[in-house]
Amino acid sequence: MPSKRKIPIGQIHNNSLFVGGGISKYVDSEFNISNNRINDFWKFDLSSRKWEKLGYAKKTFLEINSFNETITKIISFKGGNLIVNQDQVFWVDILNNTIWQYTHPSKKMIFGANTIIYNPNIDAFLVSKLNHYTGYEKLMTVKTIDLLGDKTIKSVLYKLALNPLYYVLLAIPFVFVLFVLFRKKQTPLQKLLKDINVLERKLNKNDFLILKTIVDSHPNAVSFPFLLSIYAPDLSYESKVKKLRLTLNNIILQTKTLSNKKIIHIRKNKEDKIIKEIYIRT
Repeated sequence: MPSKRKIPIGQIHNNSLFVGGGISKYVDSEFNISNNRINDFWKFDLSSRKWEKLGYAKKTFLEINSFNETITKIISFKGGNLIVNQDQVFWVDILNNTIWQYTHPSKKMIFGANTIIYNPNIDAFLVSKLNHYTGYEKLMTVKTIDLLGDKTIKSVLYKLALNPLYYVLLAIPFVFVLFVLFRKKQTPLQKLLKDINVLERKLNKNDFLILKTIVDSHPNAVSFPFLLSIYAPDLSYESKVKKLRLTLNNIILQTKTLSNKKIIHIRKNKEDKIIKEIYIRT
């Protein structure tokens, strides 16, 4: 039976439900909370009400940068699911054990999009983005070919499930490697993640949400327009910018104090120099 998870991929075919992927919350012995990627796939027979494990994700699925409740978008699309991050697009079909990577999507459209909805009747997407000049949402209808492009790479989604004994034998060297790694001195980022609950107490609720978005997006950067969209919609654009500036200054100061190193930085976006973005540098 699959474990509990958030933002999973799912599809229904005939009398079967297919699910996989997603994230789960993990709480360690010191009550630190972190997100764990889930990379298994399952089939549920709606008649017999029995679960069958299909397998574990292969390389292409694992190359998806992150599953994040605020950044990752999962969109029903042509019988499967589109997975859209800030600069990546994949189409997943669990039923047919297939994953397609769109290698040339419109990053300008996808980057910073708040909402992406597919309309099969016109084969187009409704995309909403925050206009960082006016502070208002902008709605656009984009043809599928213009959003996703026409270049794809097809791969196998998951490798078939094996006998549990295989994983026991495989886990022995893996546990040894983990033991060796955790004996090493913690990096500033590892210390930050370990003591994230300390920062939660020092920061207000909204500042901590901004920090969690930056941490969960690592190693990807997060654009300022996306962070501005987190604030209450009734605030003016100038108020959002002022609040974000104060929040980032506070986050940079608190994380530097905790980790003894400045690891959160601001830079200009490579594709649009007007847009700034924030990222973690280890």
